[in-house]
Amino acid sequence: MEELNFKEELNTALKAAEKAAEVIKSLRDEVLENKGGKRQWYKGGDEIVTTADLKANEIILSTIKEDFPDAVFLSEESEKESNLYSAKLWIVDPIDGTVNYSRGHLNVGISIAYAENGEVKVGVVHCPFLNETYWAVKKAGAFLNGNPLRIKDSIKLENSLIATGFPYKREKRERLVKLAGNVLNQCGDIRRLGAASVDICWIASRRIDGYYETVSAWDIAAALLIAKEAGALVGRYKNTTSLNVPDDLNGENLLVAVPSIFNKLKELLAE
Repeated sequence: MEELNFKEELNTALKAAEKAAEVIKSLRDEVLENKGGKRQWYKGGDEIVTTADLKANEIILSTIKEDFPDAVFLSEESEKESNLYSAKLWIVDPIDGTVNYSRGHLNVGISIAYAENGEVKVGVVHCPFLNETYWAVKKAGAFLNGNPLRIKDSIKLENSLIATGFPYKREKRERLVKLAGNVLNQCGDIRRLGAASVDICWIASRRIDGYYETVSAWDIAAALLIAKEAGALVGRYKNTTSLNVPDDLNGENLLVAVPSIFNKLKELLAE
């Protein structure tokens, strides 16, 4: 086997994800009990945050800093803004699916990506309650618990299983509900897993066939690389209005699907 590019970055991301997982699992009972309302709260009035998010974020960033002292970060739980075209940028979501986590659901992802000049080179999504670790290195394939992932089968749109999500802001949901109705009328069924990184990785592992939503860079940076390396197609169902955002980090009007349904699903969502 040829020497793997970005091996050090991959190993660091895997190590950071494992360390964060230990904390996330150890704090779950406290978060669920939420005694005195001190373990979880809402930012912006509608987006939940827990003590586990903050502690996991701290552990991930410090672990990466140990190996890469000059690391620059874009993280959901860090207030500092970063240049998306940084020469070396780590994109982190310590708990993707915080609502799931806070309610005892299993679909939770720890997402860590490494990018250079806006292009993601390494992606790791660890699902601590499913004991699954997805990872990919650009041009080196995608893997689940060490086993290679490759999309080889095809499926018809009418038999497909499509995942999506809805924004926290209720006023933005009406159009998306109508869009979901179109999908339900043309596809096999819809799933709403509550963690974009897991949704996208499940395309790579062939548990679902497509995914569409508008999300943030930290939600999708790692998972998009994993899906693409497995053979999924990535694009947009509507033109993006995000200016100066690299494609690998742009979550606006995002569409990910297996090749056999990508074009038809894009046409359906554009209606």
